[in-house]
Amino acid sequence: MDKIKWEKIFEFQESFCQLSRSLFSYKKKQGLTGCEIEILVSLFLHPEQCSPIDLSKFSGMKKEAISRSLKPLLEKGYIVKEKSNVDERSYLLSLTEEGKKQLLDNYQDLLIAFYWLEKEMKDEFEQFFQLILKANKILTKIESELEHK
Repeated sequence: MDKIKWEKIFEFQESFCQLSRSLFSYKKKQGLTGCEIEILVSLFLHPEQCSPIDLSKFSGMKKEAISRSLKPLLEKGYIVKEKSNVDERSYLLSLTEEGKKQLLDNYQDLLIAFYWLEKEMKDEFEQFFQLILKANKILTKIESELEHK
């Protein structure tokens, strides 16, 4: 790869990291980590009981990050853990009423940066996230192919 190209990609990476920090800096205000919020959101969007592996697939987070984040959520009473009827070595997670309340009471604060972008970007906001969805699909496919080699 020529020097100009990789330098430009580093600039893109820096911009992407800055965007990520801007979008997710609000999470600490809720007393929850980014991973904890992602788990709550995944359980909210997928109300059927989920295993930690399901959460990893939905969110793209590593299984280790999910495992570390479950204990505080269980202690706060935001999620419950039940043994799986199918595989006794596994367990399923679901959002409690307190967990739902945490999201519903704070969703405006949690999503404020997205609301700002939507207001300023107008039609481009939807296009921007369609491109992100496309990029996620490409990267998920590539990661899956690399895991199977």
